[in-house]
Amino acid sequence: MLTELFLFFVKLMGAFFAGAALSVAFQIPKKYFVSAGVTAAIGWGAYLITTALKWDMIWSCYTATLCIAFTAQVLARYKRVPATMFLIPGIIPIVPGGGMYRIIWSMLYETSAQAAEHFYETLLMAGAIAMGIFTVDTFFRISHRSGK
Repeated sequence: MLTELFLFFVKLMGAFFAGAALSVAFQIPKKYFVSAGVTAAIGWGAYLITTALKWDMIWSCYTATLCIAFTAQVLARYKRVPATMFLIPGIIPIVPGGGMYRIIWSMLYETSAQAAEHFYETLLMAGAIAMGIFTVDTFFRISHRSGK
């Protein structure tokens, strides 16, 4: 149990540093590196928890994206900057890059049925990410509009 908890925190730290490092690549100002890293760590933590609870990978991606988008929106309002400064570095750790790799691998070395299966799964994950961002953005737009 202690080893699993330690491994969980190591993965969170990896996501934090990935988000902060991606902030450099996306030319985000230095004062927002930590916030972008925290956003990535929160999203990755949600993904790890939901997959540990044996949720479907698509629902795990959706839940993690909800957490990332919500954190990005809150930080954007608090720091008065666009939400994309935190959303993009935060979302990168859950983007299905491995799924895209498996599609190409299956097309080259396996059957087309396996490639189609990987394509379908990757498409659903990308759709879950898009829906998560859309859901939180819509929620914030409606709540902002009703607050006026």
